[in-house]
Amino acid sequence: MDPAYKNDAASLYETALSDCNIALQLKPNLAAGYEKRGLIFLDLQRNEEALRDADSLMKFQPENKLGYNMRGTAYLRLKEPINALADYEMCISLEKNDHRSYNNRGTIYHTYFHKYTEALVEYTSALNISPLGKCHLNGSYSY
Repeated sequence: MDPAYKNDAASLYETALSDCNIALQLKPNLAAGYEKRGLIFLDLQRNEEALRDADSLMKFQPENKLGYNMRGTAYLRLKEPINALADYEMCISLEKNDHRSYNNRGTIYHTYFHKYTEALVEYTSALNISPLGKCHLNGSYSY
């Protein structure tokens, strides 16, 4: 990656984080602020902070699927697959056609638990919802 581009991207992330922080200082119960900042933290691999923002988001909007998805992703990156599975299950209960959560669950079953049949079921569910998703590649690992 071009170093100049990397510096520009880092600067944009820092600006976005600063904007979210200001918004949350002005309005501490602004769910959208936690949502946006949490996504930025995920992009920056700042998973503990993303986890906290996901918790705050769900405090204000307990039915917000993105909060569970963010938290599940943070848990997955922190190598807490059981917690991640629970959050992806909640995503699916809130939106039955959430192919990303099925795909992520497949990855957890495959990578952490070596349960290839369960992984294949999850990948297949994701493919049935979104045939052009990346889950077709993930599912091939389970054969």
